[in-house]
Amino acid sequence: FGLLNAHRDRCLITIVAVDQIMEETTSKTALWAKSPDDIWINLDERVDPGEIIIFTGEDFEQLSEGFNIKLPAVLHCTRVDPNAERLILLDDLPDPESSSHNNRVSVAFVLSDSMM
Repeated sequence: FGLLNAHRDRCLITIVAVDQIMEETTSKTALWAKSPDDIWINLDERVDPGEIIIFTGEDFEQLSEGFNIKLPAVLHCTRVDPNAERLILLDDLPDPESSSHNNRVSVAFVLSDSMM
């Protein structure tokens, strides 16, 4: 429900499940990821009900470099428009551009190799 500006998670991996609210609206918050071609991709549009999204974090990127491969941490955000101006941290508030009803509902599981 909250807004997240573009960022990379510090963890190993992040797993996301999203409830696809099928009502069409142009002001619905979505999970976006930056492709290697520097294009924002709406991940919510690419998953069917019951599917999950998995992406790598900075710890995984560092671990992969130890095996002479680089699997970069995924730059991602939850916004209506991933190219919109960066806003002050609003993790517990919706994107100001999002609709007030039938918005995105999701849960994320973050796996890390260390305890905070």
